[in-house]
Amino acid sequence: MSRFEFYWPWMGLLLLLPLLVRYYWPFPPPKEEERPELKGRHTVLLHPALVQLQEAFHADRPGTPLATRVYGLLLALLWLGLVVALMRPQWLEVHTQLKTEGYDLMLKSDRSHVVL
Repeated sequence: MSRFEFYWPWMGLLLLLPLLVRYYWPFPPPKEEERPELKGRHTVLLHPALVQLQEAFHADRPGTPLATRVYGLLLALLWLGLVVALMRPQWLEVHTQLKTEGYDLMLKSDRSHVVL
Protein backbone atom coordinates (compact mmCIF):
# COMPACT_ATOMS: atom_id res chain seq x y z
CA MET A 1 0.00 0.00 0.00
CA SER A 2 1.43 3.36 -0.99
CA ARG A 3 0.55 6.83 0.20
CA PHE A 4 1.23 10.39 -0.85
CA GLU A 5 2.73 12.97 1.48
CA PHE A 6 4.87 16.09 1.54
CA TYR A 7 8.37 15.96 3.01
CA TRP A 8 8.26 19.67 4.00
CA PRO A 9 4.56 20.48 4.50
CA TRP A 10 5.36 23.68 6.42
CA MET A 11 6.55 25.25 3.13
CA GLY A 12 2.84 25.55 2.31
CA LEU A 13 2.86 28.72 4.40
CA LEU A 14 4.57 30.40 1.45
CA LEU A 15 1.21 30.31 -0.35
CA LEU A 16 0.22 33.27 1.85
CA LEU A 17 3.24 35.36 0.84
CA PRO A 18 1.62 37.10 -2.19
CA LEU A 19 -1.37 38.08 -0.06
CA LEU A 20 0.87 39.53 2.65
CA VAL A 21 2.93 41.42 0.08
CA ARG A 22 -0.21 42.84 -1.51
CA TYR A 23 -1.60 43.88 1.88
CA TYR A 24 1.56 45.44 3.34
CA TRP A 25 3.11 46.81 0.13
CA PRO A 26 0.96 49.54 -1.42
CA PHE A 27 0.03 48.72 -5.00
CA PRO A 28 0.26 50.79 -7.10
CA PRO A 29 2.78 52.95 -5.27
CA PRO A 30 1.61 56.47 -4.49
CA LYS A 31 2.35 58.90 -7.32
CA GLU A 32 4.75 61.69 -6.62
CA GLU A 33 4.39 65.12 -8.08
CA GLU A 34 6.06 65.29 -11.49
CA ARG A 35 6.70 69.00 -11.14
CA PRO A 36 7.29 70.09 -7.54
CA GLU A 37 7.44 73.77 -8.55
CA LEU A 38 3.69 73.62 -9.33
CA LYS A 39 2.77 72.09 -5.99
CA GLY A 40 -0.15 73.94 -4.42
CA ARG A 41 -1.32 75.50 -7.67
CA HIS A 42 -4.66 74.42 -9.09
CA THR A 43 -6.05 74.90 -12.54
CA VAL A 44 -9.66 75.99 -12.82
CA LEU A 45 -11.64 75.32 -15.98
CA LEU A 46 -14.21 77.96 -16.71
CA HIS A 47 -16.84 76.94 -19.24
CA PRO A 48 -20.37 78.24 -19.67
CA ALA A 49 -21.86 74.75 -19.89
CA LEU A 50 -19.58 72.80 -17.58
CA VAL A 51 -22.25 70.27 -16.57
CA GLN A 52 -22.99 69.35 -20.19
CA LEU A 53 -19.27 69.11 -20.91
CA GLN A 54 -18.75 66.69 -18.02
CA GLU A 55 -21.69 64.56 -19.16
CA ALA A 56 -20.37 64.48 -22.73
CA PHE A 57 -17.03 63.06 -21.62
CA HIS A 58 -18.44 60.78 -18.94
CA ALA A 59 -17.96 57.17 -19.93
CA ASP A 60 -18.21 53.85 -18.17
CA ARG A 61 -14.97 52.51 -16.96
CA PRO A 62 -13.79 49.66 -19.16
CA GLY A 63 -13.60 46.22 -17.61
CA THR A 64 -10.43 44.30 -17.01
CA PRO A 65 -9.08 42.94 -20.29
CA LEU A 66 -8.95 39.19 -20.75
CA ALA A 67 -5.17 39.22 -21.15
CA THR A 68 -4.75 40.80 -17.70
CA ARG A 69 -6.96 38.18 -16.08
CA VAL A 70 -5.15 35.32 -17.87
CA TYR A 71 -1.79 36.80 -16.83
CA GLY A 72 -2.91 36.95 -13.19
CA LEU A 73 -4.20 33.37 -13.37
CA LEU A 74 -0.91 32.14 -14.85
CA LEU A 75 1.06 33.91 -12.13
CA ALA A 76 -1.11 32.30 -9.46
CA LEU A 77 -0.68 28.84 -11.01
CA LEU A 78 3.07 29.39 -11.30
CA TRP A 79 3.29 30.35 -7.62
CA LEU A 80 1.17 27.35 -6.62
CA GLY A 81 3.38 24.99 -8.63
CA LEU A 82 6.56 26.46 -7.18
CA VAL A 83 5.33 26.15 -3.60
CA VAL A 84 4.10 22.58 -4.15
CA ALA A 85 7.50 21.69 -5.62
CA LEU A 86 9.21 23.21 -2.56
CA MET A 87 7.02 21.05 -0.32
CA ARG A 88 8.67 17.98 -1.95
CA PRO A 89 5.74 15.68 -2.75
CA GLN A 90 6.58 11.97 -2.38
CA TRP A 91 4.91 8.65 -2.97
CA LEU A 92 5.78 6.43 -0.04
CA GLU A 93 5.58 2.69 -0.46
CA VAL A 94 5.83 -0.01 2.16
CA HIS A 95 9.37 -1.35 2.29
CA THR A 96 9.59 -4.89 1.02
CA GLN A 97 12.78 -6.87 1.01
CA LEU A 98 13.28 -9.21 -1.91
CA LYS A 99 15.34 -12.36 -1.41
CA THR A 100 16.76 -13.79 -4.59
CA GLU A 101 18.97 -16.81 -5.09
CA GLY A 102 22.30 -16.09 -6.72
CA TYR A 103 26.03 -16.05 -6.38
CA ASP A 104 28.38 -13.30 -5.29
CA LEU A 105 31.03 -12.87 -7.97
CA MET A 106 34.27 -10.92 -8.01
CA LEU A 107 36.25 -10.16 -11.13
CA LYS A 108 40.00 -9.83 -10.87
CA SER A 109 42.23 -8.54 -13.62
CA ASP A 110 46.01 -8.64 -13.59
CA ARG A 111 47.76 -5.75 -15.33
CA SER A 112 51.22 -6.22 -13.82
CA HIS A 113 52.78 -7.54 -17.06
CA VAL A 114 52.17 -4.53 -19.22
CA VAL A 115 54.73 -4.15 -22.00
CA LEU A 116 55.81 -0.60 -22.89
